[in-house]
Amino acid sequence: MNNEMNAWYLTARRIAMIAGVFSVLVLAVLAINGWRSVQVTALKAGTVADLKLELRRHPKDEVLKARLRRIDLQLREGFFHRRAVAQDGALLLIGGLAIFLLAVKFAKQYRFRAPRPDGEVTDPRPAAARGQYAVALTGVMLAGTLSGFAIVARQGISADFPLTGAAAPSSSVYSPSPDNHGASGKPSVNGASTVVNRAVSNSQTGKTTPQSVKPTANAAPAIDPAMQWPVFRGVGGNGVARGAGYSAAWDGAKGTNILWKTNVPLPGENSPVVWGSAVFLSGADEHLREVYCFDANTGKLRWQQPVTDLSCADKSPLEVGDDTGYAAPTMATDGTRVAVMFADGDLACFDFSGKRLWAKNMGKPDNMYGHATSLAVYKNQLILQFDQGMAEDGKSALFALDMATGRQLWKAKRPVPSSWSTPIIINAGTRAEIVTCANPWVIAYNPEDGKELWRAKVLSGDVAPSPVFAGGQVIAVNSGASLVAIKPGGTGDVTKTRVAWTADGDLPDIVSPVSTGDLVYIVYSYGSLSCFDAKTGKEVWNQQTQDEYKSSPTVVGDRIYLMDAKGIMHFLANGRTYKELGTAALGEPANCSPAFVNGRIYIRGKSNLYCIGKKG
Repeated sequence: MNNEMNAWYLTARRIAMIAGVFSVLVLAVLAINGWRSVQVTALKAGTVADLKLELRRHPKDEVLKARLRRIDLQLREGFFHRRAVAQDGALLLIGGLAIFLLAVKFAKQYRFRAPRPDGEVTDPRPAAARGQYAVALTGVMLAGTLSGFAIVARQGISADFPLTGAAAPSSSVYSPSPDNHGASGKPSVNGASTVVNRAVSNSQTGKTTPQSVKPTANAAPAIDPAMQWPVFRGVGGNGVARGAGYSAAWDGAKGTNILWKTNVPLPGENSPVVWGSAVFLSGADEHLREVYCFDANTGKLRWQQPVTDLSCADKSPLEVGDDTGYAAPTMATDGTRVAVMFADGDLACFDFSGKRLWAKNMGKPDNMYGHATSLAVYKNQLILQFDQGMAEDGKSALFALDMATGRQLWKAKRPVPSSWSTPIIINAGTRAEIVTCANPWVIAYNPEDGKELWRAKVLSGDVAPSPVFAGGQVIAVNSGASLVAIKPGGTGDVTKTRVAWTADGDLPDIVSPVSTGDLVYIVYSYGSLSCFDAKTGKEVWNQQTQDEYKSSPTVVGDRIYLMDAKGIMHFLANGRTYKELGTAALGEPANCSPAFVNGRIYIRGKSNLYCIGKKG
């Protein structure tokens, strides 16, 4: 009997030792977590202070604003992660100490005793074997728990110190900037690390010189959110290209400056969105809905995924117009996820590897042309303008869904009929606003809760052109109404108080406007091009052409890129005198708006996706 008690004594003592070591290591991780909290907060707070000081000197530097938002996001994510580590660690420490104290208690109970005088002998092997199993099981359980805890804590270090080469967190924020080009959080694509730089900006050249912090040799290139094309018409939805080096000469038939050309399996009227090395499109016909991810460097189709098995109460055939088809809405990405919507109300979200995260049907839209409004993104929200029916039907609404789960965050009813205009998110100075267009209202909403901020009664007809924001003004237009400039930031009905000017002319029924802040360019579908003064609304020039346009124009430096329905790009001088600088043929018809990223132009034709850039 003494031998068996001695075996249990040794078992309890070993478990106590394991639990003690476990508790000490957990305590060490907690200490490191606390130290890191102090160090990281101080380091990044200093960086934020430096960037804010620099931003006061150069208030229009978008790259600087993007870095500031990224660091702010890191600080908040790091805080919540470290707090979770502290809470979990405290529970593990309590558990480890409890096991330690219980094991010590049992060790005292079974501590070594001298052999009994009667000489009774027992076989010690069964007890020893059971003790060894108990020790091994306890060790494995505590070691596994400690390993998992250490990995979670290590992920926090990677997030706090991205220069270690770890991938950036999977969350992303998109926030517009004051002059509308927007900014975002710190998403990662294909494991790319987001590099946080202290920088000195030159507001004249737009260049940023990194200082102090440099990426490691093995780190993937950082992705600047301000230079991507995440939604319809790029950052902010304004049709303004960032960067330089975009080609103004190509020939699709001869292959001149065509870096690659790839067939798109199913048709669609949606435009490309680009993030990092990924280009996204959707395609659909009467029977099938699909999402495509192409490699931006090679044109290779990385993956294609169907959007199926979504229930809809209305099973009647879907009627769509020739101008919209089944896949007109342009997709939207937050840098880690990409969302898609189709004409029948099917809505889905995928990660960048092609895994479907969630999907739902928003209901078959009551819309004579089919749903064609593109998606927008604000912080973690997917913004959907779902206008349908007549105004008195009460069917139209603006939705905000959680990008990660599809959960509805808020819904705002809209007093408007069907529309095909895409919302934009702007920075109105003291707040962000979601700006929407439909007959007869331009309405702005609070993106945090969906509450209406202001409205202006300035539109009429079937509204398809999307608004833009430039020079501190919202620019909206539609055929049969007027071209209008509205000062944001108001409250209630601002029709008589914040409409800066209105103008008439050959107004667009499909094509969205574009503005430099000084000039506004509009394009009528059947060939009329006009330029207006953005400050006064006075027409600067008007040019009649024989071309048809459905693609929206883009400001690219000192040029305006405008593609006609035949796939011919027209290059116009960005200025107060009409001057066509040249043309370039894609080689097939095209209605979609191009994407401009890092010196490359991505254009969707009727059958193919093209990447255009300067060779050599």
